[in-house]
Amino acid sequence: MEDITSTNTPLAIPLVLDGTSLARAQKCPRIWVHEREAQGAPKWNPKALFDKLLREAYIRLGESGDPEKEAVLAEAEFRENSRHPGLDTLSNSWVLAGDFCSMFGTILEGLSRRAIPEMKIFPKVIPVGPQVWWRISSPTVPENVLERIITVEKYSESSLYRETRSWTTFGDMAATGLGTHLTFIEIGSLGNSRRCSNWCRTFEHPSLKRYFRFRARNGRNLGPNWRAKFLSDDTVITAKEWVNLMETDKLKLFHEVWLDPLSEAHRLTFRAQVASEAARLQGLPGDFNLVPMTRGACDWPSVCPWQFKCFGKD
Repeated sequence: MEDITSTNTPLAIPLVLDGTSLARAQKCPRIWVHEREAQGAPKWNPKALFDKLLREAYIRLGESGDPEKEAVLAEAEFRENSRHPGLDTLSNSWVLAGDFCSMFGTILEGLSRRAIPEMKIFPKVIPVGPQVWWRISSPTVPENVLERIITVEKYSESSLYRETRSWTTFGDMAATGLGTHLTFIEIGSLGNSRRCSNWCRTFEHPSLKRYFRFRARNGRNLGPNWRAKFLSDDTVITAKEWVNLMETDKLKLFHEVWLDPLSEAHRLTFRAQVASEAARLQGLPGDFNLVPMTRGACDWPSVCPWQFKCFGKD
């Protein structure tokens, strides 16, 4: 079904929501109005773009079984979007894009080494209330379970709870009535325009050229003289060789979590809350200047990409 929305009329035609749009709209209603205008799209958040393309490549990987091919396609699209509309980052965008692109190759190679289910896209949108539809973000597998991969800086109870309570995971489960298989992938933090992740950074021995390790044999960190080596700076190491090194050092590549289907009570709560939010959002004026600013969301937890419009910098 086509996503047809209006920002200045009552709920008369279906409003289509998904986890990302609803979370952003609750963060700041102005974002909802901005993103429904035809022009002025903001730059891409690098990680958001990476997540989107990685999930799409993972679905294709289930069909082709060729991680190298899917990594090339994902990298080409990432670099194209890095040029237009560009990346929203204070880091060196070219260097940062190189690290993200190299992770397409290693992560997809790692994923290809486990059993990849044949995935299919769930019906694009599902009615969840009067004139309200929910867009499903995750594919399903033959066992009739939603399949979702999530990238995090570091896997922890906090990251697990944050994802399971998110509108995307909770919403998709509530709308479909299905359980979910989550795969968490640690991609490290960002520092000095580089992604400090095992998927794109290893360490070279201080005296033995091209001897690489991720950690010491006892599992501890390497000594201070080991030099950081990024995959995007090396044209010799292949993604296969890189993942082989990760497995040799016994790194845990993925963290898998299974979530049972939600109870009917949770599903009813979801429908009621989405219907309430849909009515509120549909009643917003079409002119963002008439929507009060949510100033606490302008710079936290990250800088809003729409500041250039709200503060008249365009």
